[in-house]
Amino acid sequence: MTTLTLNVDSDDGRMQWVNSDSFIQSLSRNGLLLPNLQTLRLRQLECEPSDTAKLFSLLKAPNIRSIDVSFEGYETDLEHQEFYEDHPGWSTYEDPYFSCPRIEYGDVDIQEVNESFGEALGVFMGRSGSSLRYLRLHYATITGPALSTMLASLNLLTHLVLDEFDLAGDCFKGTRVSSVLPNLRVLELLNLPTEYTLENVDAFMGWDEGGSKCHAEGDASRPRVVLPHAFAERSSKGHRCCAYSVIFY
Repeated sequence: MTTLTLNVDSDDGRMQWVNSDSFIQSLSRNGLLLPNLQTLRLRQLECEPSDTAKLFSLLKAPNIRSIDVSFEGYETDLEHQEFYEDHPGWSTYEDPYFSCPRIEYGDVDIQEVNESFGEALGVFMGRSGSSLRYLRLHYATITGPALSTMLASLNLLTHLVLDEFDLAGDCFKGTRVSSVLPNLRVLELLNLPTEYTLENVDAFMGWDEGGSKCHAEGDASRPRVVLPHAFAERSSKGHRCCAYSVIFY
């Protein structure tokens, strides 16, 4: 098995298992060895620290390369369509520059990824003895400290996706991609709320007012940043282009 998808939803939103069960105890001590697993997908994951730690403590995957986590309480086309039918004024078809309607509308169910998630992920990667290359996180909020904790154990990561995320103002602040993710090639910031500013992203990717080492326009070593098209009018290509290339979708 090279790909595993787990939908961890339960009636009360928390994972349920019996800690006294001998099988669960064995997994907690040793981990379920999945020697061929390369891609792990988690759906409807709760950001509860104990739940995250429990889940990652059960698995051991020495060849894991890709992790894709959605914290959304649902992730089906039908339910997305129902949202837009209930809130027609927020339809992306009517307002193509409205990047993240459910977050901007104020979805009370959106969760915050805290530092415990990054700690549990780091323990899982250390236990597996593997090096993650791709990480996608979907539908949550995250602060700068939580992001820093999460990235601390992922120094070989080449592709990071934050999809439909409500990024706190301090996200990426005070850190540089060269120090925390020296191998990063692609940063995708998908479905961002349109009021988000990109100054900290600039600094994180290696450009600031003080100047930094610039790459030539055609330099293939430049990291790529993928942003919603709504940000195209605000993007200063002359500034950002030297540090990284920008793709709008």
